[in-house]
Amino acid sequence: MKAISFLLFISSLYYSFQLFKKYGYEVSYTGYATFDASDFDEGEEMHFKAEAYDYDIINRNIPYYYKDSQSSSIVGISHSASVTSTSYYTEDYVDYVAKYFTIKKQKSEFSPATQGKYIVLTLPVNPGDYCLIENTKEDEGKLPTWAIVVIIVIVVLIIAAIIIYCCYRRKRNRQLMAQTNAANVAAVTTAANIAAQQNIQAQAYQAQAYQAQAQAYQAQAQAYQTQAYVNQQLQAQAQAYQTQENAAPTYQQQNYQTPVNPNDVGYSSKAIM
Repeated sequence: MKAISFLLFISSLYYSFQLFKKYGYEVSYTGYATFDASDFDEGEEMHFKAEAYDYDIINRNIPYYYKDSQSSSIVGISHSASVTSTSYYTEDYVDYVAKYFTIKKQKSEFSPATQGKYIVLTLPVNPGDYCLIENTKEDEGKLPTWAIVVIIVIVVLIIAAIIIYCCYRRKRNRQLMAQTNAANVAAVTTAANIAAQQNIQAQAYQAQAYQAQAQAYQAQAQAYQTQAYVNQQLQAQAQAYQTQENAAPTYQQQNYQTPVNPNDVGYSSKAIM
């Protein structure tokens, strides 16, 4: 492990004298790196990747400033490059983190430098920690064009599937609602028919009950009339019988002749007038 660290240190010393240039890289243990930006024109973008151990990386943007000579100790106005993306990977059982950022070469950021030949980068590690800084041709933090196209197609398909599903769901809900409404109407109609039939039956039963009751009342009235007539006849007969019982007996007066004694003098066979 010490041998590997020593080799990396020697490599960093080599690259400290050989500044990494366009599309080159540098291994640093100082926490800083100087990039030769003389091959980039003003307004051109410079893409970088900073790689470090997972446990050493610092979550921050990348401060930088310009200077005109490699040996210049003048610190220019500091600017900050935003990290566009971060990736994680494991190699030989070691976890690494890579941060991607882009710097656009602008004359407005050169001061106090005038040409902006060199850029001093503050790496996202502490001094003494390993960091590999590389200038890439493209922004490797961005997805390639084919991947973007695939993602767009997938997103469009997902959106289309969601729209189709929503339309299907809406249509199905309408059908279910229509079926439910039809079932409710049928249930209400059936209930109304049953209620109407029950009402008709109840009315018929009530009419029959009223008719039976009226007939019973009529029969009872006739019975009462018959009984009254019978009572009246019996009463009349009783009164007649009582009248007959209370009437005085009538005897017919008869003329009876007094018998004449023939021995009496002056008897005549003629009746006395």
